[in-house]
Order: sequence, then C-alpha cells, then structure tokens
Amino acid sequence: MNKLWEQLLALVMFFAFPILQYGLLKFHAAKEGQAMLWYLPAYGFRLVIRNLPRRKNLTGIRYRIIIRETVPPVRGCSVETYMDTVIHDAEDLFLFAGTDQVLLSFKLLISPEGSVEVTHTDKLGKSIKSYPLSSAMVLIADYEAMVENLFDFDVRIAKRTTIPHKELLSICQRVNYNNEEQHIELSYIKSIT
Repeated sequence: MNKLWEQLLALVMFFAFPILQYGLLKFHAAKEGQAMLWYLPAYGFRLVIRNLPRRKNLTGIRYRIIIRETVPPVRGCSVETYMDTVIHDAEDLFLFAGTDQVLLSFKLLISPEGSVEVTHTDKLGKSIKSYPLSSAMVLIADYEAMVENLFDFDVRIAKRTTIPHKELLSICQRVNYNNEEQHIELSYIKSIT
C-alpha cells in the first residue's frame, strides 16, 4: 500500500512540475512586451513594444493599429456600433533583447475647434496619411508575441493599448508646452491571457 502512495505521489509530481513551471513563466511573462509612448521632437511620437531593458527575445510578433469610432445607438437599437479604420497592420519575426519594436510613428496636431488630428508618419517623421479624430474616437494598438525562455515553454502575450481622444489632446498640449524628448505614461493597457 505504501508503494502505491509513493507511485501516485511520483505521478502527481511528474505532471505538477511542468504545470507549475508554466504557470510561473506565464506570470513573469506578463511584464514582458509593455507598450510605451515616446516623444522625439525631431520625429514625433513612437508607440513601441518596449524590450530595450529586458533580457527576453520575442518572436512571431503581430500588430494592428486602428482608429475606432463609437457610433451611439440610434432609434430602435440599444447598442453602440464600432467603426474601425486600420492605420497599420504588420508582422515581424523577431524582437531581440535590448531593442524596441515601433508599432506606430505619428504626429499630433490640435485643430482650432479643439479636436486632434493624428498623422501617421515614417520613423523619420515624414507624413504618410492624416486622420482627424472626433471626441468619440480612440487610437488602439493590438499586438501579440511569443516570449522565448530557457525551458522551451514559450508563452504567448497579447496586449491592447487604447489612447482616447481626450488623452491624445492632453499629450499634444503637454509636448507643445515642453518640446523635449520624453516618455509619456499610457493609461489604458490591457493584457489578454
């Protein structure tokens, strides 16, 4: 009977160790691949997957940047409708430790009416296309990647960063007041597990 308990305990430990190890890796992977917004006066804004100070490599990176407009319910309908405009949709094979992945380069301009215009740019600040934003619009960056680790239990991370019109307006005013290189804290970053 004692031998049976030993065998059952060994069997449980055999399966529990990888499950526990994967759970710990998943917990620690939540810190990897954070979105950050930088302002560089010569080039504009860069929304990046921050991996510069990290030691993990990311692979299989996919990302999509959209502008979402919320259309309020109309008569006879009780739900809001989302209208999405895709600004950028791309994939990248690798993001090595010590580098950042630029998701979107853009500039902001405040119109005389107080609305914000987002201009998608290349990394050097050359304009690609402009998108006027109303107060019912948000800028959304969705991305996912695989976090490599030594135990070969690669963990997928997926995140959504949302920057509402009001926050874009505040950011634009802040950099107009203080036009120097700076990191801008983002309020809405959600991990999808």
